[in-house]
Amino acid sequence: MSIALGQSEVTPAPWPTFSQSIKLADHLDYLVDTQGDTTIDDILQNPAQRRWLAFTGDTPSFGFTSDVYWLRIRLMASHEKAEPAFLYIGYPLLDSVELFVRHGRSGTLQNYPVVGDRQPFDTRLLNHRHFLFDLSPSQSDRVLYLRIETSSSMNVPLRLVN
Repeated sequence: MSIALGQSEVTPAPWPTFSQSIKLADHLDYLVDTQGDTTIDDILQNPAQRRWLAFTGDTPSFGFTSDVYWLRIRLMASHEKAEPAFLYIGYPLLDSVELFVRHGRSGTLQNYPVVGDRQPFDTRLLNHRHFLFDLSPSQSDRVLYLRIETSSSMNVPLRLVN
């Protein structure tokens, strides 16, 4: 199954090799949700109605805003012996970060527990000062969707690290 990305087509991010860190700014597009009421189901059910914008720049940073931002990253399939990796967000002042992963072959949707500086620290899957999401290798492409809101600066330095 191929995954339709909507209007913006960005280069898929490769899976990192051992000890590699891949900056994801070159591999993402974003959507501004000014009302803050868009759900993952809305995004997946009506992809043509969404205006995804290709991100250009070094680090996704949108200043102080009350808008909710959705980030989308397509990951290439990994090789058979690939090691697990982490999605790393190197800015701990985001109020709420939700991660959804749509798997290419099956189309299934995986969601992770919400993290953020307004969530209890001990609810994080990994005890780290920054936000980490554990990702397993896959032999099919995937799309990561991040829903982010904050009352601080919308700064989202993203890396895929092995």
